[in-house]
Amino acid sequence: MKRSRRKKQDTGYDFSPTTVGLDIGTTAIKVVEMAHDGDEPEVIRLGLRHLLWPDEGDVIELLHDLWETEGFGRRDVVCAVDQAAMFVLEAEDYAFDGSDFGSWVERTMGSKLPAAQGRAAVDWQALGGCAAEGRVLAVGVDAQRVNARVQLLKMADLEATILDARALALTNALLWNHPEAREGCVGLIEVGGNSAAILILDDGIPVLAQSFDMPPLPRHPPYGLSSEEMWAHSIELLRSFEQCLSLDRARIPVDGVETPQVGQIFVAGGGFLIPGLLETLAEVMQWVVRRAHPFERIPVAPGGSGQIAMEDEHLMFMQAMGLALRRS
Repeated sequence: MKRSRRKKQDTGYDFSPTTVGLDIGTTAIKVVEMAHDGDEPEVIRLGLRHLLWPDEGDVIELLHDLWETEGFGRRDVVCAVDQAAMFVLEAEDYAFDGSDFGSWVERTMGSKLPAAQGRAAVDWQALGGCAAEGRVLAVGVDAQRVNARVQLLKMADLEATILDARALALTNALLWNHPEAREGCVGLIEVGGNSAAILILDDGIPVLAQSFDMPPLPRHPPYGLSSEEMWAHSIELLRSFEQCLSLDRARIPVDGVETPQVGQIFVAGGGFLIPGLLETLAEVMQWVVRRAHPFERIPVAPGGSGQIAMEDEHLMFMQAMGLALRRS
């Protein structure tokens, strides 16, 4: 949800040359500062802090420490919250009535969200080309979650310039780094310390999205599970994945698309730092399973990774990378 924008006189919007994506997870805080003033984006600084427990006070303390020690160049950030609902809207249904296009998207989403979801904040992005002439992916997020995240950031002396939906951030990171995911139907499973986000994309459009609680994984390196534990976690992920495919309330109506036939699955998140978990998951799910690399096509500037062991911990940055790619 857009919070603010810096406007440039006469020539539209003056997008900042850098953005900071902030992912506050249950077991770690990940930060990506990205430069956009070259031909291609470049990561100029990364930050990582492990959480002993997702207590608000601990999160605020670690955010202060990250900015003081890592030297991030700005205190306005792009952050994420879980989406309550997503829809693809046809712009041809927009009839100009004196209000702007964004107001129409918000009203249309408000009419689609069940009353049980309460008051929702709405965000949207065009699916290629001009929004008012094509299709728009709109998301609704519980306004209470938005307000809680904004208040937490304020206590850490930070400002949320944009609050993005988790599914959109993951989509942006996956498609930028793995453009082959734009063709056909693919899945993305992001596994954190005690939850999983599951996303299905059909020709680059997220058509299913859901978050699930998971049995807790080891919270800090060195990570490790017994073969029996890895098998149990893989079974749980398979069940969650199949449940996601069967949930009508998680489906985005896109041209009458039925439950998609998934060709391959990408995985990301700190959970897949556990040796052998990816291979066990592939065996259990009987799908082509591969790692989604958040830095596959976006370089990290020399010295930008700091003390982070990139070979071991890069999978944790998928969501933060997607957030840093969001500029408006």
